[in-house]
Amino acid sequence: AKIDLEWTPTSTVRSTSGELAVTVGDYKASFERDGDEVSGGGAFLSVWRRDAGGHWQLAGEGFTPPDIYAESAATDGSTSSGPTP
Repeated sequence: AKIDLEWTPTSTVRSTSGELAVTVGDYKASFERDGDEVSGGGAFLSVWRRDAGGHWQLAGEGFTPPDIYAESAATDGSTSSGPTP
């Protein structure tokens, strides 16, 4: 199954020590489920820690549940779009 994921950082804050950073932003995802194109998005938060070599490593992350919408063909050929529980 193909899943398309796109995320857009909107803000990054680094600690005064330079050892930690936090990135926040929005994400969008789309995939196919039972023949329907399903898409949605939400917000994310990533926490980064600088390792001994000076490289940034992902220390943790969190996401809001996605708002999911399905595009499906109705029996009359039209499409419907709306929240999917």
